[in-house]
Amino acid sequence: MDTASSRTPEARRAPIARTLLTTLLLAALLWAVPPARRARAAGFADPAFRDVWARNDGPVAAGRADRAWTWGPGPDSAPLAEEYGEGASGRHLVQYFDKSRMEINDSTGDRAQPWYVTQGLLVSEMIEGRVQTGAASFEHRSPAGIPFGDADDPDGATYASLAGLLSAPAGAVGAPVTAAIDRAGTVGAAPDGGVTCAAVVAQAANPHCVASVFWDYLNSRGPVYAGGGDGDAPLFDPLFYVTGLPLTEAYWAQARVAGAQRTILVQAFERRILTYTPANPVGWRVEQGNVGRHYYRWRYGRELPAPTAMQPGQPPAASGPLGPQTLRVPEDAGATALAHEPTLNVPEGFRVEVYAAGLGGARFLAWSPEGDLLVSDFSGGRVLLLRDRDNDGRADETVTVLSGLKGPHGLAFYGGYLYVAEEGQVARYKWNGGASAIGPAQTVVANLPAGAGHSTRTIVFGPDGKLYLSIGSSCNVCEETDARRAAVLQYNPDGSNERLFASGLRNAVGLAWRPGTSELWASDNGRDNLGNETPIDELNLLADGGNYGWPYCYGSRAADPDVKRDDGCASTTPPALGFPAHSAPLGLAFYTGGAFPAEFKGDLFVAAHGSWNRQPPTGYKLVRVRFGADGKPTGVEDFLTGWLGADGKSWGRPVDPLTGPDGALYLSDDALGVVYRIAFTR
Repeated sequence: MDTASSRTPEARRAPIARTLLTTLLLAALLWAVPPARRARAAGFADPAFRDVWARNDGPVAAGRADRAWTWGPGPDSAPLAEEYGEGASGRHLVQYFDKSRMEINDSTGDRAQPWYVTQGLLVSEMIEGRVQTGAASFEHRSPAGIPFGDADDPDGATYASLAGLLSAPAGAVGAPVTAAIDRAGTVGAAPDGGVTCAAVVAQAANPHCVASVFWDYLNSRGPVYAGGGDGDAPLFDPLFYVTGLPLTEAYWAQARVAGAQRTILVQAFERRILTYTPANPVGWRVEQGNVGRHYYRWRYGRELPAPTAMQPGQPPAASGPLGPQTLRVPEDAGATALAHEPTLNVPEGFRVEVYAAGLGGARFLAWSPEGDLLVSDFSGGRVLLLRDRDNDGRADETVTVLSGLKGPHGLAFYGGYLYVAEEGQVARYKWNGGASAIGPAQTVVANLPAGAGHSTRTIVFGPDGKLYLSIGSSCNVCEETDARRAAVLQYNPDGSNERLFASGLRNAVGLAWRPGTSELWASDNGRDNLGNETPIDELNLLADGGNYGWPYCYGSRAADPDVKRDDGCASTTPPALGFPAHSAPLGLAFYTGGAFPAEFKGDLFVAAHGSWNRQPPTGYKLVRVRFGADGKPTGVEDFLTGWLGADGKSWGRPVDPLTGPDGALYLSDDALGVVYRIAFTR
């Protein structure tokens, strides 16, 4: 029995020394981050978002256009993966701005198309009280009782005030606009403010007249207004590209703006609210309302961060130059100090930083529907939520979502639930955004084989809506009595209809579906005690019913000398790619973001956890697997290295990579208890 009182003084001091070293390493890594990181190139989640912003608001930021913002000074939210049925894996990448939301339209597949970045019918959703979750699917809720002015305005008109006015008749062209509304949506009269009905838009579901001040705005030229280019050569400028079609007539209303009472004219369009404030300076009288901020508050029940502090004439700051991050270990760090200066090395143009620390045995990662990162703490029995509230690329809040678990490892979101794979079961929990305790636990798969050998359990959901579960072997090499061992199983989301999907996988810790395909890829750790070079570790493309050799065969159908098989290995499937023996490949992630250079799209990142029984040691790095035009892997190259020094000592062990909604790559490390963020900054 190993109790605190029975250990030697040296053994009791070891955890303290490791904790001290971890603290020093993390402090040094954070110290090495340049101040320019805080600007983060305005935090664009995708280069396409940046390009759209540059067309519309770049002239304002640079002082070349004396007019109001179309989007705002820069992104105001972290990137999010919001539910959308026609998006990749049922989601699409979005990011909120002061005045709208940008989203990737996966259906085009062509970044050059003007509709590759869209913005959603946010105003329609708020007025009609339904959140769009697919081309023809919606989540119903109450219309947004959010005022057009200050958030705490108790009397100003709201989006809900317009809900009863969608079918109001269109005004006559040339007639003065003198209708007014109050918070209750009651229509009254207002003095003639010199605004007339300019044009009736008949193609709208209900024809409406666009007020003259808004019509002039939509037809303006010069540095981009409605979505085109400079001068007389618009890049793309259909009349309602930015705003969508009108939903209502224009109404005068009272609104409190920055604490002051204002008379404004407001008109709702499908995507935007246009406001006209006669008291504003020229160029800023017509503005696009803060729809992005309003919608985010309505949908998520919390405020966006404050708008980016940037004035007209001030371009957004860019990230600083790159260099490897060096972790400086003081000489007096004790016996556990490394004999070398540990350095993390990334390719030119990339930067790696600590996203969150103090995470115990940080293992597998998953993104919540709200864009928060979850990590399983295997050794601590916890699931943690990491939230970056200020969008600076580092989590500033760590929430314990679940505790008291037995070896939590694989995480997955599906159908409104968080699924957690423990050693002996898979359970799911109704998800409420992680704001409070979740649950209760619903056991989906019970009585998994446990208590011997490999104890981690990995889960993924496939494009077929099935749950796939990996269970490692009970031994180094043996003939299993439980067919669920050394295999990948398939279930319905409720845990029913268990069936063997693939076998002969000694310890397939990493599972990943290749985007846009029905291909399930798996890492596999080979057996021990056959020497430094044998057998290779594997990357396998799993087929339904496939057998990948263990315990009888390894590598390219080589027979294991310790376990005989009468019919040989001809019926087994060899690996698609091999890794050096004892590299211990764990988590897999296909790069699906848009922030890395284009040649990274679709390549596979694999975390080589590192050897414990090989001389010299190997692994301790993140590698990139390139794929050819035929869809087959063509080779492996180092991407992130440095955890293993020339002296053979290591200070960290990578576990699970995952593409983030912001296009960065996130990576867990269970030796240091951290998650790193790897971004392309140039």
